[in-house]
Amino acid sequence: MRVRLVLVVAALLPLSACLDPIVGTQCALGYSLCGGECVLAGACAAADAGEEADAASSDDGEPTDADVDAGWDDGGPPCLEPLAICGDQCVDPMTDPENCGDCNTMCLSGVCINGGCLACAAEESACGQQCTNTASDPDNCGGCGVPCASGLCSNSQCETAGTGRVIVIGHDYLKNRPAMNRILGNAVFLWPINPVRLLAYQGAANPTAIAGADAAIAQVTSATGRQVEQTDAAAADVATQLAATDVFLIYGQEQASDTTLTQLGQDWADAMSTFVNRGGTMIVLDAFYPANAGTVQILSQAGLFDVQRNASTTDSVCTVAARGDALASGLPRTYLCEQNSVSFTTAEIGSAVTSVVESGTSVVIDKVF
Repeated sequence: MRVRLVLVVAALLPLSACLDPIVGTQCALGYSLCGGECVLAGACAAADAGEEADAASSDDGEPTDADVDAGWDDGGPPCLEPLAICGDQCVDPMTDPENCGDCNTMCLSGVCINGGCLACAAEESACGQQCTNTASDPDNCGGCGVPCASGLCSNSQCETAGTGRVIVIGHDYLKNRPAMNRILGNAVFLWPINPVRLLAYQGAANPTAIAGADAAIAQVTSATGRQVEQTDAAAADVATQLAATDVFLIYGQEQASDTTLTQLGQDWADAMSTFVNRGGTMIVLDAFYPANAGTVQILSQAGLFDVQRNASTTDSVCTVAARGDALASGLPRTYLCEQNSVSFTTAEIGSAVTSVVESGTSVVIDKVF
């Protein structure tokens, strides 16, 4: 009887007194379902109240335990790597131009790359992730993202395909070095034509100077990957061969007489005028020669460019005056005027004429047609 009575009493005890809070598929009396588990009644409500208190604390600007764990121990927001707290916001010091590498480190270029500011030269602007000269960059001409259909940008303006030019260079390349070479190479490869059909007139030029000029063109050919097809023409054939030419190069005529040079200007006048007006580029190399008053007499006699040889600039400092001109691409600000270098003067002024390199007066001068 005693054993049976104990069993009856146990059966009458409340379920909450049982060790197991689950009876079958339900919570026992005194327990409630919270987050998929049976917990003591009231425990779930207390947890909810705690979360609401944490939320209220967060809204008041005070850090919660979770905030402290995330790095928000000074009233700022929680930041996950690679972000860092600067003031009251999360920033990426690897890319943020106002906090580049560290808080409050501002980039003048407005570009931060890998925690370092992009530094552009005085004449350059930051376009995307690189510095460029918008005065001569055909993909960013006059401003970032402004492409030139012609592939040629000079002085922040896109040039129309087929714009003819006469370029006078006061170096005959008897002696050359990389900076000077770049000028002639730029002139030959002015237009994005590949290969460039180059017609060359040697005449009374010094063989060493001819070789130097050819080496200058080869240097830029190698550096740019461009190609050139050169044809050497006799004086009698120049007029007819210009029709199938992109660039006409006249080497410095060291041994030519003034009579010969003026005669060439007369003989080629019509053909050269047609050539530049259809978009051809004409390049005249000159130097300070005792035998004549300058190879540029060919141009003045033909009525193409009123330009005169001025004075020797051998061993003088040549300064790039038109940094935005396409002819100045890749040139340093200054370089040494090598042997036989010469300057020029002209009565022609206006937007069509640009003095690109100077030493007293123009050493490299350009006229657009």
